[in-house]
Amino acid sequence: MNKISVKSLIEPVGSKDLFTRIKNKLVDIVVVEVNTLKPVIVIDIYDNNPGDSSLEVDAPLVVKALHMAKIPLVSIKVKTDYTEEDIK
Repeated sequence: MNKISVKSLIEPVGSKDLFTRIKNKLVDIVVVEVNTLKPVIVIDIYDNNPGDSSLEVDAPLVVKALHMAKIPLVSIKVKTDYTEEDIK
């Protein structure tokens, strides 16, 4: 599955230094509006294997930038089985 770079989701506002630090970070899934391709939500999928943690842990500046851009973030931890409550 191809990942999407942060620089394709948001534009720099304010500090160029902060944008430079996050622009090459990647996210897993982006849901966009059909007509405008504007990002609606970012989905982060992780499993806690070495080198794969949630964006909140791995890239807090990305989480902050998405929040400032008003793009919601949902993090989903991959498991071997799910309950009905997990899916809700």
